[in-house]
Amino acid sequence: MNTTSTANTTGSAARSRVVVAGGGLGAVRTVEELRALGHTGPVTVLCEESEPPYDRPPLTKRVLAGTLDAVPLWAPGRPESLGVRVLRGTAAAALDADRREVVDGRGGRHGFDHLVVATGAEPRVPPVVGAELLRTIRDLRDAHALRDILAPGADLVVIGGGVLGCEVAATAAGLGCRVVLVEAGRTLMERAVGAALGDRLAAVHRGHRVDVRCATSVTEVARTADGRCLVRLTDGTEVAADAVVAAVGVRPRTDWLAGRGGPVLDDGVLCDAWCRASLPGVYAVGDVCRWTHPVTGVTRREEHWSAAGEQAGIVAHQILGLPGGPLMHGVLPYFWSDQYDLKIQALGRPGTAPGPPGIEEWDRPGALLARFHDADGRLVAAVGFCAGARLMRLRTGLLPDLEGAS
Repeated sequence: MNTTSTANTTGSAARSRVVVAGGGLGAVRTVEELRALGHTGPVTVLCEESEPPYDRPPLTKRVLAGTLDAVPLWAPGRPESLGVRVLRGTAAAALDADRREVVDGRGGRHGFDHLVVATGAEPRVPPVVGAELLRTIRDLRDAHALRDILAPGADLVVIGGGVLGCEVAATAAGLGCRVVLVEAGRTLMERAVGAALGDRLAAVHRGHRVDVRCATSVTEVARTADGRCLVRLTDGTEVAADAVVAAVGVRPRTDWLAGRGGPVLDDGVLCDAWCRASLPGVYAVGDVCRWTHPVTGVTRREEHWSAAGEQAGIVAHQILGLPGGPLMHGVLPYFWSDQYDLKIQALGRPGTAPGPPGIEEWDRPGALLARFHDADGRLVAAVGFCAGARLMRLRTGLLPDLEGAS
């Protein structure tokens, strides 16, 4: 994040009214960047949850495990020191594009010169019979409610073997639960780390007594007489559970933007390479932003913590009209995941690289570094298991984006 104040930021842009819809990382980072770059105008943050803005990655790990509660994104008094109005428990409900106002759920109206959409995403619910019995993890309340169930010996079914599902499974197994992890694809986290490392990760989960079932889906969840759940799978088997968690991806929260004169929506707020929406003065950051690569024309959403911070810096520069700011298409994708004693980190887009990676291992159990190359032999992605320093040394040699990836 940029922490250097730009003293020569002048004019109407510096004094403009900014409304930020959302209270997550992208929202907080955008506000911080604006002030650091010299913005002095009024800023209002509409935060749906009643809690102060907090970090979401720990929800499926330490918060679910009960070893940590919310990690605030702002220290006490920080918004006040920035001259920012944070309205907690106040969600953006509609956009009045003609009047350039955001209408909140209480009927309040918030005029803006610039609007930053940072409303994030919500979990998708798979189309199974009995879907109302499924749990998801989007916020603190979800994590706390599931944590109350995950006592040693409890039975948990997790639907989805992506990053979120694998983290929930690992945390529950660490608490002494019996876990069944169901993944429709051929292996775990294939899009995130590639098939070869997905197979290795599946072996790690099985080594921690997680029942990993790939190439299998859930067809029905039913309530039993004793108040538990019975989960039926496509392979004909049935599994009893105290709770069933769906972790099959997310959908951007854009319903409140639908209507006459609003920005173009396409599985998110459709933006250009600088996170600018089709409606002038409107931008998007985080999971809700679908940005367009200026060379390939490919559009994508970046559902990772680091992307929200990168986009916040881009948007702040755009609002203030500052030249020489960062570019979204020059940002190297990055994510991490903690599962058991593994720190998994990835640079680039391993799941889109052709062919298997080259894998380097050493004497630390489970540690490895995988390099992914394109058809011309250029390094385009890398994944490390407990190999943070080695992975980061590859950062400058990686292409910033894999052209044509979807």
